[in-house]
Amino acid sequence: MPASASWSLGRSCVLKEYRGKRTVELLWQGIWAYVLTHDIDVLFGCASLAGTDPVQLAAPLAFLQANAPAPEEWRVRAHAHRGTFFDGPAGEADPRRALAVLPPLLKGYLRLGGYVGEGAVVDHQFGTTDVLIVLPRANINPRYVGHYGADASRFAA
Repeated sequence: MPASASWSLGRSCVLKEYRGKRTVELLWQGIWAYVLTHDIDVLFGCASLAGTDPVQLAAPLAFLQANAPAPEEWRVRAHAHRGTFFDGPAGEADPRRALAVLPPLLKGYLRLGGYVGEGAVVDHQFGTTDVLIVLPRANINPRYVGHYGADASRFAA
């Protein structure tokens, strides 16, 4: 079996006046072109929920753990000394409400076919609670491959 290639997606900053659909499409176009050029098998990184209080974020965190857990071969668990874990019944939270409060980027990863690692990490410096995202290339919804072009040419200049 050939070696797998992975790529860590980091944070990106865009000036407020340029934040919009076109900019996001161009960022994803660049990512897709890189994935194809370098034959990347899996993308990973973190996605952030605003806030640092796990109690207030219990519903979206439980929703993620119940609806998008990584399968065993991709499961990564936050370190116990840094992580926050939700062990309560996920059924207590209203799924529609939990989904509604998820940031657009996180919902986008889920629509693409991404998984969420086990637990979350509170980042007091950024004022966020972060979850690990694992997105195997094989999981990417064909609709998105078609949108950006199987050869990454759709938005190419």
